[in-house]
Amino acid sequence: MLFKDNTLSHPSIGSPITVPNSAVKEWLNQPFEEFAAKNELLLELPDKFDKTTYLGVTSDSKNRQDVVGSHIFETEVNGKKGWIIVHEMKWGEMKLHSISDSENAKPK
Repeated sequence: MLFKDNTLSHPSIGSPITVPNSAVKEWLNQPFEEFAAKNELLLELPDKFDKTTYLGVTSDSKNRQDVVGSHIFETEVNGKKGWIIVHEMKWGEMKLHSISDSENAKPK
């Protein structure tokens, strides 16, 4: 695995962010205008995630039962904005979910 202890960290979030295999699969399959660069970012994420801009938390767009909120981090992929989604689970765990280039991913 590319991630030390399968976790990420960000100065705006006090908890470690786990990176489950399901998140890697979701990230790689996610449609994105800069598709190849988005996938390359996953390789660089351990070194770049703490430099993303934390935008806040929003409700989970799919109303998943165990997700209490989605934390959104803004980044750039080949000069285009993208938003990394981290789910906060009802038991307190923070889990990387995916990335999106849809404006709908941003908190309102």
